[in-house]
Amino acid sequence: MKSNRFLIPTLLLTAMAMILLMTPQWAFAQISIGECESGGYETYPTHNELDVPIDTDISIDEPLYNTAPCELGWGFLAMSVRERNGNISGPSYSQTVSSGRAVYELSDPNDPLYPDTEYRATFTCTDGIVDFECYTDFTTEYIPVYCPECGDLSFTPANGATNVSTSTAVSASGFFIEDGVVNATLEVFESGISLGTWNAPDGATSVTAAGLTLEPGTTYAAELRWGGDACGGQAPCTWAFTTADESEPPEEEPPSEPEPPSEPEPPAPPPSEPTEDVRLKVKIKPTGSGQVEGRVTSPSVTNDPVNCPDDCGGVYPQGTSVRLTAKPADGQQLVRWESSANVKITNQNGNRADLRLDGGGEITAVFGPADDNMPPADCSVNISGNVISGGCRDPEDDSIETRLEVFPEGNPCQAANPLYNEYRASGNSISQQVTTLAAGVRYCARVCGTDAGSGQEICSEPRCFNAGSNRNVTTLALPPGREQSQYKMISMPVYLANPSSVHFFGLDESASPNQIRVGTYNTASQSYLSHKDSLKIVPGRGYWYLSKVPFDGAAFGVPAATGVDSDVPIQTGWNQIGPPDARKYLWDDVLVLVYADNCRVTFGPVRVGDLPKDNLFLDKRLFAWNNGEYYLVETLNAYEGYWVRAKQNVTLRFPGSAGTTAASTGAKAAEGESGGLCFINTIIK
Repeated sequence: MKSNRFLIPTLLLTAMAMILLMTPQWAFAQISIGECESGGYETYPTHNELDVPIDTDISIDEPLYNTAPCELGWGFLAMSVRERNGNISGPSYSQTVSSGRAVYELSDPNDPLYPDTEYRATFTCTDGIVDFECYTDFTTEYIPVYCPECGDLSFTPANGATNVSTSTAVSASGFFIEDGVVNATLEVFESGISLGTWNAPDGATSVTAAGLTLEPGTTYAAELRWGGDACGGQAPCTWAFTTADESEPPEEEPPSEPEPPSEPEPPAPPPSEPTEDVRLKVKIKPTGSGQVEGRVTSPSVTNDPVNCPDDCGGVYPQGTSVRLTAKPADGQQLVRWESSANVKITNQNGNRADLRLDGGGEITAVFGPADDNMPPADCSVNISGNVISGGCRDPEDDSIETRLEVFPEGNPCQAANPLYNEYRASGNSISQQVTTLAAGVRYCARVCGTDAGSGQEICSEPRCFNAGSNRNVTTLALPPGREQSQYKMISMPVYLANPSSVHFFGLDESASPNQIRVGTYNTASQSYLSHKDSLKIVPGRGYWYLSKVPFDGAAFGVPAATGVDSDVPIQTGWNQIGPPDARKYLWDDVLVLVYADNCRVTFGPVRVGDLPKDNLFLDKRLFAWNNGEYYLVETLNAYEGYWVRAKQNVTLRFPGSAGTTAASTGAKAAEGESGGLCFINTIIK
């Protein structure tokens, strides 16, 4: 007799199928109830809502739960968001059915909504056979642009500069010229007499007083004036400088011998948690030109929303984070945010500003007349293997030329940079298989879009990645120590898969400074950073290390390439550096370059050994540390750290052909990769 263990399930399935076929609402079809609100379902945004913020969460309450199959718990709820014109697929969201509210949170910066765009959000309840769906339409907010501010521009020579060479070209840069909308004119004066005017051409980002001859020992004034529909009423930018008196060179005095950096001391402990309350005051200028809305983003602080001009501020614990969104009135746009010293703007995106309240203070949203011509918006970049893609969206649907840049981290300039790559495409997106990546180099990629209507270009934030294959690398063997003289100054020629100093040294972020001290010198603040400051271990930088227990380290990551040029940017003042790969370098063979803000090379590359002693760029001495004393050295050994003093911001270039394979006494073993083509293994934002 055959087993009937499948009989009961078969009968149940047959009965259910008959019920489905006999019941009209269970036909194998898609049933649309049209616009959600007409079907009794509450959505946000509401149907045909305008000026919806681009970071708005999209939701439906009790979505279709009174219809089968979701009512019976068999199906799941899906939500999709698409542009109304259907050209680009937007983000999507799905979840299993449960009571309550389905929400799509637009918090991922890689999947934002575009400004001034019509969208349709569709909510579907399905079991794979029958679909019940409804939709809601909405339009996102308009985000305008504004004219450049003098403080955001670069002037050559700098304001107040003295002893300026008569061969210096007078210029201003950092703006964008859009014919008819933004115009710029440079004029130079001597004793109130104009020496000429120079106009920036359409599409330019700088203007230079070409052909102007400067006289020695003379004070000049320069003025950058604005014109065009957008910036015609904006005040000019002015600056002054004095040329060197070259007729009689000053009596040369031997430069005093600068002291090496102070002996290494650990940074002070971080400040205690704030206990006092501070007041934030929000202002709008001019009155009636717009509104400001805000909310607290610190998770442990009760939300006290801002809705100015009705409710313009609040009292919060010191250190609280607040997000403000400016909402211009009709015909207005946000020009800028102005904040007092204790109100730190930590991030700004369009009309939104993120604040940290280090103390009480004010912030002002400054509005101005709106500009009808808008640049591209929301450029983004994505990386998958060695395929890099991205795109930009233009609110006015103008055509866009898209440009992809791939460059080594720390040097986005094309000039004198053999590792720089650029690709172009017509349209609002680009996808490129990059086959020229050198293994053992950390690259960054960004996508830029140029608007056909305005000619203005914007770029995405760069996204960085390590090129090459991760592997285990035996690196440092460090002895224990307790005294200041037992500090070790080290470096790491490996792009770690996890560059956190806490992770590499196996620390807890609360590790006592009495047990272990890891840090590096912050040239800008002239103070030390420790592992408690989210310190990262990267090639080319030097670090202090002292621990009561020995360290026998193994790194997991991509060894830095030894066959390519490696750039190490340093700042004015003392810098802790190290060889960027696992080789030994003669200090005299390292090259010095100077890049301007517009990526133009203004000096170099020149060997350190070829620089005169009293040069304007670098103190030629290189300091090492051992047994509590600084001493001068002529070589940089792999895995060791050094001090160098820069007289201005410069880039040190370690030529791929200059290093030798001699290992450091502090390194156990390491082998760099020699370059060549590779695939991308590790991505770190």
